[in-house]
Amino acid sequence: MLNTYDWEKLINEEDRFALQQDITQIIDQGDWYENSPKYQTKMDVFSIKRAHWSKLRMSFFWSCFAYLGKEVRIESLKSWGMITSSKWSEDRDNLWHDHAWYNSPADAKKLSGVFYLKLPEENIGDEECGTEFAPEGLQSNQRFFCPPFVGRWVIYPAEWMHRPGLLKSEDTRMIVAADLGFIDAT
Repeated sequence: MLNTYDWEKLINEEDRFALQQDITQIIDQGDWYENSPKYQTKMDVFSIKRAHWSKLRMSFFWSCFAYLGKEVRIESLKSWGMITSSKWSEDRDNLWHDHAWYNSPADAKKLSGVFYLKLPEENIGDEECGTEFAPEGLQSNQRFFCPPFVGRWVIYPAEWMHRPGLLKSEDTRMIVAADLGFIDAT
């Protein structure tokens, strides 16, 4: 199951611009992984102590709780920003991944999320430009695209294989992604 949660009113255009500036500054400082899609921050962006990051972090928690239908005890959290564009050609088949490996207690369950900060104008509403999912694994033909919507969290099980959608523009696409490890006490 995959759900989206609209935060466009709380995390407004000014906040999204400030988030983009912070991610761009991190990338410009060279703090990004070279073995990941261009350009993914090494820094845990939710650790930035600014109001716009606090809004985004809390919206992620609330979106995860809404997805689960209840509050749970948070055990681990990891977040990063990413800037992508069609001008950095990468083999899309090498971009498939999941987040089930992420370090958290053995009894913790995991959710992942992606928040769209910025999309090239021509990609807005184009579902192929969002995120492509293979929930039953790469051996299955059951795959689908989740359309990108600026200002929304997409929440899904961390074990789902996924990759960035088709990048059809040389303009940049910016997202924040996060993983939540939690203990379900019930």
